[in-house]
Amino acid sequence: MAFRLDDVFGLGAGERGLLLTGFGVVGFLTARYVGKAIDRFGAATTVVVGATVGGGLVAAVGTTPFAAVAVIAWALTGAAAQGVLVSINALVLQSDNANRGGSVSVVQSLRFMGAAAAPLAFVPLYQAHPLLGFLVPAGLLITIPAIITWSGRGAGTRRTPQPEAPPPRR
Repeated sequence: MAFRLDDVFGLGAGERGLLLTGFGVVGFLTARYVGKAIDRFGAATTVVVGATVGGGLVAAVGTTPFAAVAVIAWALTGAAAQGVLVSINALVLQSDNANRGGSVSVVQSLRFMGAAAAPLAFVPLYQAHPLLGFLVPAGLLITIPAIITWSGRGAGTRRTPQPEAPPPRR
């Protein structure tokens, strides 16, 4: 996003930094609503919705010719990212794994490793062709969580059947 704001829209470092902050601000402001969505619809659903919406927003950021649309889409991506991150944590915490705390620690470490590796993976794509720097991550956001969750391999998707309630007494 920072490259695009410079290369396509000609914004300086201060302007880019300010506009990139919208991602975190919107993620912060929507955190409560993401939690409510997880409670209402389930973590598996919200991770898929968050990733799919996020993928669409990342694609919009990379393809729109309008700076305002790119900035708004980037800010809204913060809410989608919040949906994915919190939902994945909820899935781990809902799993039958006896070591949920350790599992969350692994998820968080992978999150930071992914954030560190993302520039190594996506900057060369952007340099090869700017659209690749957005459309490849957008495609990954849309497909990978959906495959994992819908295949039943996502943590917390396998539930232990609960015994049926006895019929009411008359």
